[in-house]
Amino acid sequence: MSLFGVKPQTQPSSTGFLSSSSGTAGSLFSSASSAQAPASSASVGLFSSSSSLAAASALSSSPSSSLSSLPLHQQQYVEAISRRTQQTETLLSDQNRSMVNFLYQFDPAHAATHKNALLENQLQSFAVQNPVEGAALLAKWRKASSRSADPQNCLIVPVQGVQELSARVTMVAQATELLAETLGTVAKDTERLMARNQQMREKLDLIRQRHTSLGHEFIKVVNLIEKFSSPSSSAVAN
Repeated sequence: MSLFGVKPQTQPSSTGFLSSSSGTAGSLFSSASSAQAPASSASVGLFSSSSSLAAASALSSSPSSSLSSLPLHQQQYVEAISRRTQQTETLLSDQNRSMVNFLYQFDPAHAATHKNALLENQLQSFAVQNPVEGAALLAKWRKASSRSADPQNCLIVPVQGVQELSARVTMVAQATELLAETLGTVAKDTERLMARNQQMREKLDLIRQRHTSLGHEFIKVVNLIEKFSSPSSSAVAN
């Protein structure tokens, strides 16, 4: 069974990273003007305007009526915890560009160099339109590219947000499980081969011993033939 021939069922989708500037709001390289999400949307888009984000934050951060019954210091504490929770949720959001990182993936087609160059060109184009965010992405890209152990066979894959990272962890877990099964099969086959090799070595030792014994017997027979066929032995017999 080929280790890389079996594809796990769950794989992180990276099509959003490779779409053009006219794509949807989930695209990493979409332009800011074409990816504005409405303020009434259930989920705030990655490229939504700051006013939309502020409005959504203000709506979600409105204190409940029950806080008014608490002492002032407890109200401030609850509000501070709520703000920190919202900041954490925003940071971990799949639409947050700062959550984009680059990981490595084996390319069975051995064309990673060409594919990585295409992605780098797209990153550079994105950096021209968005200098600040594009520079940060390019810095992460160059760092990942410089650490690639096998540029010819190792794809540099962009992963955005916790959801894609979780999917990739699942994929790696499945690949690890498949590798463990493969290694278990190899270990069993190796044990059988070692046992077979031991049997063959024992048989070979027996053959060598038999060969040595037959050699000694052959030498004795040759000596007897020479003894009885020599002229001196014939004269003695007469």
